Amino acid sequence: MQFFILLLSNQNFLSHILYNMKFAMDDKTKNRFESLAILWKGAWDQFNERRKYEFQISLAIWTALASFTGFILTSKEIAFDETVLYSAGGGFMAIFLVYFFWRHNLSIANQKDKEIAFHYERILQSMGDSEFSPTLKSYLASNKWVKKYPFLSWSPLSQIVVTALLCLAAFFAVKYKI
Repeated sequence: MQFFILLLSNQNFLSHILYNMKFAMDDKTKNRFESLAILWKGAWDQFNERRKYEFQISLAIWTALASFTGFILTSKEIAFDETVLYSAGGGFMAIFLVYFFWRHNLSIANQKDKEIAFHYERILQSMGDSEFSPTLKSYLASNKWVKKYPFLSWSPLSQIVVTALLCLAAFFAVKYKI
């Protein structure tokens, strides 16, 4: 019973299911429901924790690139030749490519965890006779391109664009000093 109270206080969709079920389950069904809810929560928490981690890494990279750019632009005694420009260009391109592939693979892992969580969510919803309406199901299924290319959803794509812009800014800061 404490598990159900915890779910009621923390998870909106589970609380809706439990309200509709009115706790009218036999012990076997309750155990199955609890097990599925734990599996759902595990997959969703793994997705959420990875998102926190990826944003912290992105923020650190952005801070380093912006600090480098600011340092180069405000330093009066630094002058570069063309060799440094080409090296910096290659370095910024490498930073961007490593970031892009890292971010792409994180998007794939996040998508897998979300799909696992959604799988358990659908089972829990069917157990509680509280499935989504056909209209909502159709809307949720309409984002198939995001499932195929998860890095093209708004969050990963915006992070990739910000990183690319900061790499370009750092490169042009070096070019400006030549």
